[in-house]
Amino acid sequence: MTNDGDSVDLTGHSDGGTDASSDDGDQSGSDDDDDSGPPPDLIIHPVVGDDGTDVSLRTITGGDGDGGSVTCGAVVDCDPAEPTPPTTLSLDDIASFRPASPVQGMEPDGWAVAGLPANFFITAETETVAGTLLGFDVRVRFTPVGYHWSSSDGASASSSVGGASWAALGVPEFAPTPTSLTFTSIGRISVSASVDYAAEFSFGSQPWREIAGTLAVSANEIIVTAADAETVLVARNCVRNPSGPGC
Repeated sequence: MTNDGDSVDLTGHSDGGTDASSDDGDQSGSDDDDDSGPPPDLIIHPVVGDDGTDVSLRTITGGDGDGGSVTCGAVVDCDPAEPTPPTTLSLDDIASFRPASPVQGMEPDGWAVAGLPANFFITAETETVAGTLLGFDVRVRFTPVGYHWSSSDGASASSSVGGASWAALGVPEFAPTPTSLTFTSIGRISVSASVDYAAEFSFGSQPWREIAGTLAVSANEIIVTAADAETVLVARNCVRNPSGPGC
């Protein structure tokens, strides 16, 4: 650049201009180098829920670097409701709860006369079993509603009552009852019995709710010796003991 006082010559160039042009090229090259390198690390800013607790973006959105405000609602439940126990249960659900085994008895004790009724009875009570189910305190109540007997002789009976002794029923010995069995064969006869229980449940202070179906629980087995009337041994004859068996 030349200055003669009247005009300025701009045909020349200064080292500074050349350096500026060179700097522009270098800068452009630097940008290209940056674009070809790995991207900078993503910075995930912590998200704070309405309750003041940090919430993971990955948990909420499933992706790194996602933003947006977090509010309590369908995604983030800042005040979850307390779990509540179910209002229906099945017999399978209460498989770990069982009443005590019922007890079977008979008279005459351990023997019978073929062709005459032998009286059977079962002792079973309503029972409540407490425990824990699905994380809640629960009570399960079992009520006997049906009684069944079956024998290897083929005799069987079913009743809505468990039966009682002849004396308790006020009837003579060998009188038929709703729970008696009459054997047609002689020898050793096995008699099995079971009780059907209706079940109800109650969580905490909730009302009792019924469970569909009944639960069958087996009683003890009894072995009966059956004989014909001519070979039955008695303490005395009917004249001396009118209340004896068969009198």
